[in-house]
Amino acid sequence: IVEGGANVTMEMVGDNIFDGSTSWPGILVRDGAKLNIIGSGNIDATASVGGAGISVEGGATLTLANDGEIRAVAAGEKPGIDVQAGTTLNIAGTGTLIANGSGELAGIMVSENSTLTVDGSKVITANGSGAGAGIGVSPDATMEVKSTYIGTITAQGGGGSPGTGAAGIGGHYGANSNFGDIFIHGGTVIAQGSGIGGGYETGSGTVTGNVTITGGTVKAHGGRTLAGVSTGAGIGAGENADYNGTITISGGIVYADGGDEDAAAIGGG
Repeated sequence: IVEGGANVTMEMVGDNIFDGSTSWPGILVRDGAKLNIIGSGNIDATASVGGAGISVEGGATLTLANDGEIRAVAAGEKPGIDVQAGTTLNIAGTGTLIANGSGELAGIMVSENSTLTVDGSKVITANGSGAGAGIGVSPDATMEVKSTYIGTITAQGGGGSPGTGAAGIGGHYGANSNFGDIFIHGGTVIAQGSGIGGGYETGSGTVTGNVTITGGTVKAHGGRTLAGVSTGAGIGAGENADYNGTITISGGIVYADGGDEDAAAIGGG
């Protein structure tokens, strides 16, 4: 635990295991603290019972800039990495990052008024569980992939192909699958499930959220649910929903396909 406004740099060497107990996460940064993780070591942050693998809370900032492997595995009903309201998660360095959600939650969950930035060349795999997105970006939250990022992000909604209809990056499966602001300026980004944007909308409605792509290579696949039903557009809204947001593509290479012939590659589900 790093808390109380502390500013800590931790250099990792070798294999490092952070096991959460009861409902505690493996790594917890909170109360305005800042934790910068560097070095060549590996991190295994695994919760037991009901915690996130890694949790950032209470205005804190966590920077994962080591050059080794990171595993963040949740238990119970938690995301693999929980970026709570008003906090910041920076991912940089080299190596790999695997974040697995549990229950019905995202691999990486970025809550309202929080920010996720990605730089460096770390290869990132984020797997949602059940109704959870691979990388959940809540309304009023921001995800930004920097132009200098040269790695690959693979985000799978629903915990496995083809999932239940959650977005690879963006909203969850269910009612009100709105999402926040997603900026992709570099790297390779692969979003599977309901692509990038809203998840499968139960009932009907209108999804809001914004996607801006200026560089990199983006592959957004609408896909199908486990029942064989389209999950929606490649970029935009999930199935059953209209889209009322902004999609701006001014650079890069973009591949987008809807879940079936009735779903737009880019636009409404």
